[in-house]
Amino acid sequence: MFARIIHLADTIDIIGNNTGSGNNSWNFICQYLLKNRDGLFDSECVNAFFHAFTHSESFICLSDNSFEMKLWEIIPRQKQVFDWKTCKNVADFLAKIVDYKSSFISRHSIEAAEKAAFFAQYIGYDSINVQKKLSGWCTA
Repeated sequence: MFARIIHLADTIDIIGNNTGSGNNSWNFICQYLLKNRDGLFDSECVNAFFHAFTHSESFICLSDNSFEMKLWEIIPRQKQVFDWKTCKNVADFLAKIVDYKSSFISRHSIEAAEKAAFFAQYIGYDSINVQKKLSGWCTA
Protein backbone atom coordinates (compact mmCIF):
# COMPACT_ATOMS: atom_id res chain seq x y z
CA MET A 1 0.00 0.00 0.00
CA PHE A 2 2.82 2.42 0.84
CA ALA A 3 4.39 2.05 -2.60
CA ARG A 4 1.00 2.67 -4.24
CA ILE A 5 0.52 5.89 -2.27
CA ILE A 6 4.00 7.07 -3.22
CA HIS A 7 3.35 6.16 -6.88
CA LEU A 8 0.14 8.20 -6.90
CA ALA A 9 1.81 11.17 -5.18
CA ASP A 10 4.80 11.08 -7.54
CA THR A 11 2.51 11.04 -10.57
CA ILE A 12 0.42 13.94 -9.26
CA ASP A 13 3.63 15.86 -8.57
CA ILE A 14 4.87 15.28 -12.12
CA ILE A 15 1.54 16.35 -13.63
CA GLY A 16 1.38 19.42 -11.41
CA ASN A 17 4.91 20.47 -12.33
CA ASN A 18 4.18 20.08 -16.04
CA THR A 19 0.72 21.62 -16.27
CA GLY A 20 1.13 24.61 -13.98
CA SER A 21 -1.28 25.46 -11.21
CA GLY A 22 -4.92 26.34 -11.04
CA ASN A 23 -8.11 24.76 -12.26
CA ASN A 24 -6.60 23.40 -15.49
CA SER A 25 -4.08 21.37 -13.52
CA TRP A 26 -6.74 20.26 -11.04
CA ASN A 27 -9.14 19.18 -13.79
CA PHE A 28 -6.44 17.31 -15.67
CA ILE A 29 -5.33 15.47 -12.52
CA CYS A 30 -8.93 14.53 -11.64
CA GLN A 31 -9.61 13.20 -15.13
CA TYR A 32 -6.30 11.32 -15.23
CA LEU A 33 -6.89 9.67 -11.85
CA LEU A 34 -10.44 8.68 -12.71
CA LYS A 35 -9.39 7.31 -16.09
CA ASN A 36 -6.59 5.23 -14.55
CA ARG A 37 -8.30 4.11 -11.33
CA ASP A 38 -7.92 0.34 -10.90
CA GLY A 39 -5.30 0.42 -13.65
CA LEU A 40 -2.26 2.54 -12.94
CA PHE A 41 -3.59 3.54 -9.53
CA ASP A 42 -5.21 1.63 -6.70
CA SER A 43 -8.84 2.70 -6.23
CA GLU A 44 -8.31 3.11 -2.47
CA CYS A 45 -5.52 5.61 -3.12
CA VAL A 46 -7.57 7.55 -5.67
CA ASN A 47 -10.56 7.64 -3.31
CA ALA A 48 -8.34 8.86 -0.46
CA PHE A 49 -6.96 11.62 -2.69
CA PHE A 50 -10.46 12.82 -3.60
CA HIS A 51 -11.45 12.66 0.08
CA ALA A 52 -8.46 14.83 1.09
CA PHE A 53 -8.77 17.26 -1.82
CA THR A 54 -12.43 17.87 -2.47
CA HIS A 55 -11.99 20.80 -4.85
CA SER A 56 -9.28 22.72 -6.64
CA GLU A 57 -8.88 25.35 -3.89
CA SER A 58 -7.76 22.73 -1.39
CA PHE A 59 -5.32 21.35 -3.96
CA ILE A 60 -3.89 24.72 -5.01
CA CYS A 61 -2.42 25.21 -1.52
CA LEU A 62 0.19 22.62 -2.52
CA SER A 63 1.62 24.99 -5.13
CA ASP A 64 1.32 28.36 -3.42
CA ASN A 65 3.46 27.55 -0.35
CA SER A 66 0.48 27.69 2.02
CA PHE A 67 0.25 23.92 2.57
CA GLU A 68 2.07 23.96 5.92
CA MET A 69 -0.08 26.84 7.17
CA LYS A 70 -3.24 24.99 6.11
CA LEU A 71 -2.09 21.87 7.98
CA TRP A 72 -1.44 23.91 11.13
CA GLU A 73 -4.96 25.33 10.88
CA ILE A 74 -6.52 21.87 11.14
CA ILE A 75 -4.12 20.38 13.70
CA PRO A 76 -5.29 20.82 17.30
CA ARG A 77 -2.95 23.11 19.20
CA GLN A 78 -2.66 21.25 22.45
CA LYS A 79 0.28 19.60 24.09
CA GLN A 80 0.06 15.85 23.98
CA VAL A 81 2.29 13.33 25.70
CA PHE A 82 2.77 9.91 24.15
CA ASP A 83 4.35 6.84 25.66
CA TRP A 84 7.48 5.26 24.25
CA LYS A 85 5.62 2.45 22.47
CA THR A 86 3.38 4.90 20.57
CA CYS A 87 6.39 6.98 19.49
CA LYS A 88 8.19 3.87 18.29
CA ASN A 89 5.12 2.69 16.37
CA VAL A 90 4.87 6.07 14.61
CA ALA A 91 8.59 6.01 13.75
CA ASP A 92 8.31 2.44 12.44
CA PHE A 93 5.28 3.42 10.34
CA LEU A 94 7.13 6.37 8.79
CA ALA A 95 10.17 4.20 8.12
CA LYS A 96 8.00 1.74 6.21
CA ILE A 97 6.57 4.50 4.01
CA VAL A 98 10.07 5.57 3.01
CA ASP A 99 11.49 2.07 2.73
CA TYR A 100 8.69 0.44 0.74
CA LYS A 101 9.66 2.44 -2.33
CA SER A 102 12.44 -0.09 -2.95
CA SER A 103 13.25 -3.45 -1.39
CA PHE A 104 16.96 -2.59 -1.60
CA ILE A 105 16.47 0.65 0.35
CA SER A 106 14.36 -1.17 2.90
CA ARG A 107 16.93 -3.92 3.41
CA HIS A 108 19.80 -1.43 3.50
CA SER A 109 18.07 0.81 6.07
CA ILE A 110 17.16 -2.08 8.34
CA GLU A 111 20.62 -3.66 8.21
CA ALA A 112 22.39 -0.33 8.78
CA ALA A 113 20.10 0.44 11.72
CA GLU A 114 20.64 -3.01 13.23
CA LYS A 115 24.42 -2.61 13.01
CA ALA A 116 24.20 0.85 14.55
CA ALA A 117 22.02 -0.51 17.37
CA PHE A 118 24.50 -3.33 17.99
CA PHE A 119 27.32 -0.78 18.19
CA ALA A 120 25.29 1.47 20.53
CA GLN A 121 24.70 -1.51 22.81
CA TYR A 122 28.40 -2.40 22.64
CA ILE A 123 29.49 1.07 23.75
CA GLY A 124 27.12 1.05 26.70
CA TYR A 125 23.74 2.48 25.73
CA ASP A 126 20.89 0.96 27.75
CA SER A 127 18.19 -0.97 25.88
CA ILE A 128 15.65 1.90 25.83
CA ASN A 129 18.20 4.30 24.34
CA VAL A 130 19.27 1.65 21.83
CA GLN A 131 15.63 1.30 20.74
CA LYS A 132 15.31 5.09 20.48
CA LYS A 133 18.45 5.25 18.37
CA LEU A 134 17.29 2.31 16.25
CA SER A 135 13.95 4.00 15.65
CA GLY A 136 15.66 7.25 14.67
CA TRP A 137 18.13 5.50 12.38
CA CYS A 138 15.34 3.58 10.66
CA THR A 139 13.49 6.80 9.85
CA ALA A 140 16.49 8.92 8.93
